[in-house]
Amino acid sequence: MGEIDLRNVGVFMHGEQAEKTGLAIGEGKAKAIHWLAYKTRLDFYKIANAYKLVSNYSKLDAWLAYRPIVRRDKDGKKRICYKPNDTLLDLVQKKFNRRIFSQLPKHKNNIGFSGGKIEDAIIPHLGSEMMLSMDIKKAFHNTKKPEVIESLKRSRLPQGVPEIIAQICTFPVRPNSSLVIPQGASSSPKLFDEVMRPVDEQLSELMERVKGKYTRYADNIFCSGDSFILRAKKQDIINIVSRAGRGSSYQGYFKLHKIKFRDLSKLEYAAKMLGLNIIDGKIVNTPKTKKKFRAVIFYLKQTLVNGEDPTHLLNVLNGLKGWIRFDTLTPSIEKEYQKLLKILEK
Repeated sequence: MGEIDLRNVGVFMHGEQAEKTGLAIGEGKAKAIHWLAYKTRLDFYKIANAYKLVSNYSKLDAWLAYRPIVRRDKDGKKRICYKPNDTLLDLVQKKFNRRIFSQLPKHKNNIGFSGGKIEDAIIPHLGSEMMLSMDIKKAFHNTKKPEVIESLKRSRLPQGVPEIIAQICTFPVRPNSSLVIPQGASSSPKLFDEVMRPVDEQLSELMERVKGKYTRYADNIFCSGDSFILRAKKQDIINIVSRAGRGSSYQGYFKLHKIKFRDLSKLEYAAKMLGLNIIDGKIVNTPKTKKKFRAVIFYLKQTLVNGEDPTHLLNVLNGLKGWIRFDTLTPSIEKEYQKLLKILEK
């Protein structure tokens, strides 16, 4: 990540300004914040203030620093997310995500949060006899601060930096509960990917040994191969995911649901998993998906023209972009989408 001059770090710890703002901190934390300020191009005191905001022992301040937002999934179900209620905290998390987390290497079978579409996670499995799929239940809110620290240490960040990042990028879902990564914060997806890196590595190695395939789309796990071997390895796969790739003594287990075996011998069944159709041997968008995509484009354009808050519709659009096959859109929808992109660029 690079080296910086830390000779003047004492100024930040013991200087008059630090004493006035109540930000006098230990040398180790000061060095870590100084490094983060250098990498993010933020003022030292902005990061220090964000750290102080969420470091209250009772965790009440950290809880109050977020606000709940109700969103709907693509299937219409309500989901409660949490956004930073403090603009400084939001800014620091975004800078971490853009200038630090984006530089962390991406595993080749990790698709979704770090780039890629759902079809990129499914298509590698086509041609296999069977697939074992599962979801991690409440993935973000079951990813705890110690796991974040451990994963960032594996990325060889400077001493003290993982602890500062984890403190600023986690929160208690309830006052005084364990600190977890908030669903809704810009920093959470990449942090989750880092926590899941041991899973990606171990399942990739396992499936290669049995001549199978592994991919992960966000918190969805997909393993495929020979039906007999896959059933024999089912519990090993579940153990690796539930323990986040750690050893058998690890206690921070993820809870899994929707654990299913899927027959991939028929292309139509695989397409159904993607929410797509098969027409003349080609995978295309369903009429329902195209209709929703067109509607989101229309209402988002109206929202932007009227100067209203587009956050919710942008989230819906970004979610749909993970499912849409752009190469099969009708010319009229493609034209409207390009118009929207030009508006968003302004």
